[in-house]
Amino acid sequence: MKILIIGNGFTGTRLKQMLPEADTADIAPKDDSTIHLDYRDEKSWSLFNKYCYIVFTCKLNCPQSAERLSQKLKHKKKIILLSTAKAFTTSTAGETINENFRLDASLRNSAESQFLPFASILHLGLIWGQNRIAEKWLKSGKIKNGNKLVNFIHVDDLCQIIICLLKQEEQHGRLLVSDGQPVQWHSLAERYDIKLACSECGPESKKIDNHKLLSLLPHDFQFTLP
Repeated sequence: MKILIIGNGFTGTRLKQMLPEADTADIAPKDDSTIHLDYRDEKSWSLFNKYCYIVFTCKLNCPQSAERLSQKLKHKKKIILLSTAKAFTTSTAGETINENFRLDASLRNSAESQFLPFASILHLGLIWGQNRIAEKWLKSGKIKNGNKLVNFIHVDDLCQIIICLLKQEEQHGRLLVSDGQPVQWHSLAERYDIKLACSECGPESKKIDNHKLLSLLPHDFQFTLP
């Protein structure tokens, strides 16, 4: 497979390590092994011609350029876009979301929707792994409400899922990606003897239903839990 990974951040870098035969492109390359590509500039789109499989690990949030880019890429064998589970709206705290839930009216959702007829759009839980761990976030003081639910996905699990989906060329549409084990932050804090304030949560505290994801993975796939 001739694969292009767009974005060399946390996920893109790890995916490249697991797919050494792939090429990486980014607006701000970290080194000479990364191709410079500004996907917002149509003059640079000729780069896509040599690749059959493309994974966007960076954010697409310009609907106008996304519409034109989707027309160029719609005949590729496989397109994967990494998005966020925050894209789905809920009305009550603790609600369980699936792929049929309503999306918010953000520029990002509008841009990504241009690819929906032929691409896999992965709506991710909180990515963790390596130096991105719950203990670090909790000790930094970033977590304010211990009652809030969080849905995790380990970066290595995410990369394995991407690799699995690259082989499923006909699969497209939205896909919620998490380990299927939503947890309240205070439960994690207790492991490290950290005290968190707990208050009433809003609709941003939600659970992810990952049944569609499970139907696409090997039956023995094992998630890494925090």
